[in-house]
Amino acid sequence: MDRLQEALQGRTTTDFQYTERDCILYALSLGVSAQNLSLVYEGFETFQPFPTLGVLTGFVHGARPALDSLLPNFNPANLLHGEHTLHVHKPLPRAAKLTTTARLVHIADKGRAAIAVMELVSSDASTGSVICTNEFTNFVRGAGGFGGSVSSSDYHPPPTFKVPTSQPDKVQHQPTTLEQAALYRLNGDRNPLHIDPAVSQQVGFEHPILHGLCTFGIAARHVAEFADSKGCGALQSVKVRFANVVVPGDELHIEMWHIQDGRFAFQVRNATRGTLAITNGHATFSSDVRSRL
Repeated sequence: MDRLQEALQGRTTTDFQYTERDCILYALSLGVSAQNLSLVYEGFETFQPFPTLGVLTGFVHGARPALDSLLPNFNPANLLHGEHTLHVHKPLPRAAKLTTTARLVHIADKGRAAIAVMELVSSDASTGSVICTNEFTNFVRGAGGFGGSVSSSDYHPPPTFKVPTSQPDKVQHQPTTLEQAALYRLNGDRNPLHIDPAVSQQVGFEHPILHGLCTFGIAARHVAEFADSKGCGALQSVKVRFANVVVPGDELHIEMWHIQDGRFAFQVRNATRGTLAITNGHATFSSDVRSRL
């Protein structure tokens, strides 16, 4: 346990630079239409990156603390992305160099598995202003058995939100394409699980699966459009639990509820497979500035 406590004190710092081209690629990888000029055309007067581009800071080489030296029997193929929270503190510039500081904030033994929670704080490299914060909850199969749990003194697990039992206020249908994962991986997550059938079959999936954070971005985009119709403003936070896989080509139904001013619940139903891909979705928006999305 002393080794785990020591790991919580460690920090890794990396730089992440993106351009207008990267903003456009990210939007297209989420299925944004070419008619949505504010997200896909740098010459448009209100061009901007979609805020969930902030999740990409976690996939720069070395951006996250290593788990292989901390957890027994660690195998990266057994690492599942369980939950994700993104906080957007300031609008992302249309091009920027961000400095990301990453740390482990929680490690817990779950018997046959382990949970490791990582926090990544990304700041504008030129001004030091914090732009966004990501919190990854990783479920690592086969890496338990070390006993107990440790947490940073300032770690406070985000509350779990459940969607209402009533019918959704809006359902948006979004088919994914056969090329969706091949396109999304160009944003930085090059895990072969999402492109190579041999690799996906080795870990128990018949076909390569779509990145969970691609589904995350797709859902957030539709919730943002729904929020704008309700007079809410810019995206401030998104939290989800990843429940089941999506295979490129599956049709997604994003089910959304307006909870109160600036707050929305949502989930993503995989209509092709009859499962929920994302559960416990919650998004917040400012209520004083209308979104341009």
